Amino acid sequence: MSEEKVAVSTDGRQVVIVCQGTGCVTSDSPRIHEALEKSIAQQGLGDTFQVKLSGCHGFCQQGPIVIAGPEGIFYSQVKVGAVPQIVESHLKAPGRQSPAMVTSPSTQSSSALFSETAATSIPS
Repeated sequence: MSEEKVAVSTDGRQVVIVCQGTGCVTSDSPRIHEALEKSIAQQGLGDTFQVKLSGCHGFCQQGPIVIAGPEGIFYSQVKVGAVPQIVESHLKAPGRQSPAMVTSPSTQSSSALFSETAATSIPS
């Protein structure tokens, strides 16, 4: 059985991380943060998820960066309009993949999403 890596806050909720590094902030991450909090509340998931801010993840040109869900899914180039989809189809139903599109910086190919482990193998 594989061990899941789930960021959990001190009150037991799963953490959704929004990067607040300079590159992400200039790409609208504060609005992504607000939209995530609003959408999570609207979906009745406030008891399950908490949105937290982080420093830079090192993928500035791929920002804004969001790491979400029990799987630790790494979303890049997140747009405010994609937030309700991420919450509805990923956070509300863990294991389902969100249709929010991301582009892999290593291959420049688009896919629904890619894992945090794939993101950490991106060559510099």
